[in-house]
Amino acid sequence: QVVVLHNAFQFFLSPENSLRCWRAIAAATKPGTWVVACPSLEEQLACCTGGEGGRGAKKKGKGAARSTALDLDAWVEEHAMDYPMAETEDDEYADEEGRLFTNIRLYKVKAALV
Repeated sequence: QVVVLHNAFQFFLSPENSLRCWRAIAAATKPGTWVVACPSLEEQLACCTGGEGGRGAKKKGKGAARSTALDLDAWVEEHAMDYPMAETEDDEYADEEGRLFTNIRLYKVKAALV
């Protein structure tokens, strides 16, 4: 199974309703399901987790504690992706290093959250 979440709920639901939807998705996805998210789940969850971006407010970076609003560490594991390089320096979709589509992230569900 694959679930694609592109700007899910960010612009049309209240933070409370958005969090309810995220919790329903986390409860409904089975272990082994791939989640393709654009932007990252942390960024999409920022609208309903007090701006923490789904991560704990004090600790940042790899292995950081994540927000209790939705326990991303328990739900998913992010997988590295090889992003293509832009063919020209002035490609408007390239990041600072010239890679394309780096706002797309890949996760695998570890466990459904109840």
